[in-house]
Amino acid sequence: MIQPSARAFWLWGAVTLLFVAAWLVPSLAWVALGLDAAIAVLVLLDGRDARRRPMELVRTLAPTVYQGEPTVLTVAVTNPSARPLRVRVREVLPAALSDESVELLLTVPPMSTITQPVTLVPRVRERVVLTTAAVRLAGRWGLAWAERRLGAPVAVKVYPKVHHEGETGMVLRQALERRDGAHARNLHGPSTEVASLRDYQPGDDFRTVQWKATARRGKPVTAERTWEQRQRLAILLDIGRPMAGTDGVWTRFDHALAAAIALSRVASTWGDEVTIVLFSRTIRRVVRTGGRTRDFAAVFEALHREQADTLEPDWDALVRWCAVGLPRRTLAVVCTSVVDPGTADRLTGSLIALARRHRPLLVNLADPAVAQNARAVPSDALGAFAKVTAMGIEEDIRALEVRLRGAGVATVTTPADRLTLGMLRGWMELKAKRGG
Repeated sequence: MIQPSARAFWLWGAVTLLFVAAWLVPSLAWVALGLDAAIAVLVLLDGRDARRRPMELVRTLAPTVYQGEPTVLTVAVTNPSARPLRVRVREVLPAALSDESVELLLTVPPMSTITQPVTLVPRVRERVVLTTAAVRLAGRWGLAWAERRLGAPVAVKVYPKVHHEGETGMVLRQALERRDGAHARNLHGPSTEVASLRDYQPGDDFRTVQWKATARRGKPVTAERTWEQRQRLAILLDIGRPMAGTDGVWTRFDHALAAAIALSRVASTWGDEVTIVLFSRTIRRVVRTGGRTRDFAAVFEALHREQADTLEPDWDALVRWCAVGLPRRTLAVVCTSVVDPGTADRLTGSLIALARRHRPLLVNLADPAVAQNARAVPSDALGAFAKVTAMGIEEDIRALEVRLRGAGVATVTTPADRLTLGMLRGWMELKAKRGG
């Protein structure tokens, strides 16, 4: 496609003045018509020249990028000809990568390549493809542009956020290096693995007596067992209506998934077996790791496209699944957002039931709007109603925490920007206790 440039329109505008002057000198109208036709011919010739100009466009973007973390799209334009190349590149990016298009105007010297970096901040977890870019090349005289579609498609996966800064990043690095400082790694109890046999000593637990070895030796023999270092962790993520609300660009589930990934990496580094469960009305997805960090490629692949829905979470169904899906005692981190009294009541009973077999930790993602309304000074009846409602929600959350702690369920309430930190610290505190 050939399009006139701004220079061509300026020339046509100048010719228009001759048509105005033709009111006084009629012969100027024929001169203006001739000039118009000449400019049109020049535009056509210049556009054909631009269409024949050789050039190459190569776009480079990492195949895996992370939500909320800046990444660089590199646009390289090569001019293999002996004349300078003036080119305009327009890249309409998928919404998952940016809410704005990329527009570049470059002048590439003869026989050279210009590389232009463009910083992107991925917004939505998704699998996307950059299609061909729209490229306009200027002709020799700058009177026309010739448009082409260039560039091979580029496939990109947007994974959950994995890099954290500030206090959260420091705690995460220390935990990954097993230098958490305040919490020594827990050797939390004898496992089922027998390390050696020895003669029975007064005070030994009768459950450790090895009866077959006792019969063979003719005297009581007891087993010494290794201390179990591997623990079991289940991260139960609510992806229902409470987690579908947005905090800026991100949903609450986006924050929760980033925190769950961070906790899973730490637990796997420590050798724990990790199970990640996404649920709302039903159990949507279950992903397990065997305490090996190399399992995380599969974890990212399984989870990076999941999004919150608008269904109410079924807490009783979750407890029933845990009875079957978590057959051994497990530290269960339950992440949700308590947004109304009904949610708090249903959640209380389910977590107390879960605590009969496992060690639950409730991580409640606080709604910043609730805290803001609760502390606001209302100026009208609507503002007063919002304040009373927000204060009621906060009171319900405090009552929920008191009831759960009385039943042996640990709780953490934290805003979105400190969710990863709160989840890590809550997990480490429970892990440091014997019996995890």
